[in-house]
Amino acid sequence: MRRPGRTTRISNRDRAVFKPIRLLFLILAAFLAGLLFERNNTSEKCRTAGGTMDAGLCRNVP
Repeated sequence: MRRPGRTTRISNRDRAVFKPIRLLFLILAAFLAGLLFERNNTSEKCRTAGGTMDAGLCRNVP
């Protein structure tokens, strides 16, 4: 029986189960951040060259 006011401790075995899941989420977050970063850089380069972004492609560049 738990005493009131005490927290439940997570065993090392349970923590080991969540490590691969946490790693997967961190890798996914890093990939998405990189994707957004590159899209932003590409968009800025397109606008600097005088074009506009349309469906991920730079249009109207002289």
